Amino acid sequence: MQIKLNGAILCAGGAAGAEGDPVGPEGINIRLTPGTEDYEYLNADGIEAEHVGCDSCAVSFGVTRTYGTVAQAQTVAIGMKAAAPRQGALEIDGAALLAKATLRDLDIRQIGCSLVMRYSVEGF
Repeated sequence: MQIKLNGAILCAGGAAGAEGDPVGPEGINIRLTPGTEDYEYLNADGIEAEHVGCDSCAVSFGVTRTYGTVAQAQTVAIGMKAAAPRQGALEIDGAALLAKATLRDLDIRQIGCSLVMRYSVEGF
């Protein structure tokens, strides 16, 4: 499964073609929050909810990037702060999941020669 944000590849799929390729996704989580409006009518048995659009969605997943040396992994980890795309369309296998997405969190953990990364993206 390939995942892109604003054309940048966040996840290249299940196998690395080259050193540093983002392999995954691991632990993909998709949370949809439908936009609703609640109505409390006089003498009604309860509150009625109506879907009014304005849905929001959050997607999170992990990838692993493996390098030849610990120093390479550390250098890439530091550079990822500037290189990570901040917003754009989130595409999974070429299909837009979120037309307007924003990177909310990027967690990078170095383990030896590997970077274990967790992306969190929100949008609609």
